[in-house]
Amino acid sequence: ITVNGTIIADGTPDDSILFTVKDTTGFAGTPNNGAWFGIVFINNGSGMNGLMNDNDSSVFNYCLFEYAKDNDIQFDRTGGAIKSVFFSKFIVSNSVFRNNKALQGGAIGLSELSSPVIINNIFYNNTAVMNGGALSVQNFSSPLIAGNIISNNMVKGYQYSSGGGIYLSKSEATI
Repeated sequence: ITVNGTIIADGTPDDSILFTVKDTTGFAGTPNNGAWFGIVFINNGSGMNGLMNDNDSSVFNYCLFEYAKDNDIQFDRTGGAIKSVFFSKFIVSNSVFRNNKALQGGAIGLSELSSPVIINNIFYNNTAVMNGGALSVQNFSSPLIAGNIISNNMVKGYQYSSGGGIYLSKSEATI
């Protein structure tokens, strides 16, 4: 799902919004079988080229994100369920991220000045090949990450991988 405008996914504690794939057969393997390619905000030259700067904030509240993978051909292969590049105007709250995969940021990948609000979520069983089993925050991004439960996420695939839960590089997240 490539967002060129605003998306409002506002569930309730008793009726969350489900983002998943119908058939997970092949999810554990490669290429991207048994998965969907997540929600993508790209506001640079390969996306909207700055046209999303005036958008209202997108909201993901009481959502469940599962069985998403980064797309092998997308910009920088970060973020299984949510990828943000040069975009900050979204809030993720009270949601669950499970069984998502990416090269970096198994559940959420933020890069290039992306600084959303990520509060009161649960991240578990997400996997990254290189960095950030649950979250990857890179290249001058400054998100607010507060009140989240991050457990049983992993990084596997490279000898020098790091950040099973959260990976920060050249960024200043408030945690």
